[in-house]
Amino acid sequence: VGSCRIEAEFRGIHPGGVSVCAFGFGVRATEILASASRGGGGAIQVLDWRRGVILATSRPKAPVVSLKFCPFKGHTLSTCGGGSVAFWTLDEGGGTLKGLEATHSDSPALCVDYVEVGGGDVE
Repeated sequence: VGSCRIEAEFRGIHPGGVSVCAFGFGVRATEILASASRGGGGAIQVLDWRRGVILATSRPKAPVVSLKFCPFKGHTLSTCGGGSVAFWTLDEGGGTLKGLEATHSDSPALCVDYVEVGGGDVE
């Protein structure tokens, strides 16, 4: 059996706790981590966890139950929860997390994922 060690630990970023987190894809795949606060009114944080730096913060309309980076576009992130699905883009230099959020109340989305279709388009 191998051993494990803590690479990084963050305190105070999400005072109410973390509901979900995901590592990014792309150029700095092993360095970018996104996390969402537990409960309503929480925040999405994108961090460079190796340097211990918050790159961007945003507040979604609904509590986040799932988040995932797009494996085809490394600075794109999607979230869902509470009848809402959102797509976020982290600018190349970090610092800004822009979102497009769609609300639907028929049934809650519980997870998000990406597929590549046709000539490399992402849906």
